[in-house]
Amino acid sequence: YYLAIRLPEGTILRIASTTDSVLAALAKSIPVLILIFAVILGLAVFMAKFQTKRIVAPINNLDLENPTENETYDELSPLLLRIYNQNICIDRQIKELRQGKEKFEKITENMAEGLLILDDTGGVLSVNRSALLFLQAKRPAQIGRHYSNLNRSVWLQKVAETALAGQSVEELFTSDLSHYQLRATPIVEDGKSKGVLILILDVTEKQKAEKIRLEFSANVS
Repeated sequence: YYLAIRLPEGTILRIASTTDSVLAALAKSIPVLILIFAVILGLAVFMAKFQTKRIVAPINNLDLENPTENETYDELSPLLLRIYNQNICIDRQIKELRQGKEKFEKITENMAEGLLILDDTGGVLSVNRSALLFLQAKRPAQIGRHYSNLNRSVWLQKVAETALAGQSVEELFTSDLSHYQLRATPIVEDGKSKGVLILILDVTEKQKAEKIRLEFSANVS
């Protein structure tokens, strides 16, 4: 920069001052700008986390079992109302399933026939009192375990494995002078076996009657 001034006596005073360019001035201020940016960024991150926690805290503390009793943002009211209605629907469905399960157990427990239901791996899903009696097994700790824990006989294994392979099967076997008939039906879904239903019938009297009939026919002949 140059400045020239004519003095009263006629002489000229000239003053010159050297300055940096705009880019050089900016270059000198870059460290300060970086420091300011880092401080602002740190404050922004801290404030964002702090505000986020304050905003999210009421949502994290929601009582989903009693959604209508929460005190939170008005914007969440439709969601809480939907959750409330959904809870009522789920409770009703669970109650219906429990009632259905209890009814199923009452029916199966009073069946004279033995009923054994297995999953696709051979695990016991349900077994009634008659089946336990026929198989000479005990109920405790049987649900969820492999069917072989009920009875390790070859005939049960044959029937169960055949049905698990997707084929219906019917077998007659004798145990302690009693005669039982096993009917195993695979439970098929989408072309795949999802389990097996085994029905055990006590046909001892029927076999005795058939034997008497054959003996009578032989005697008559």
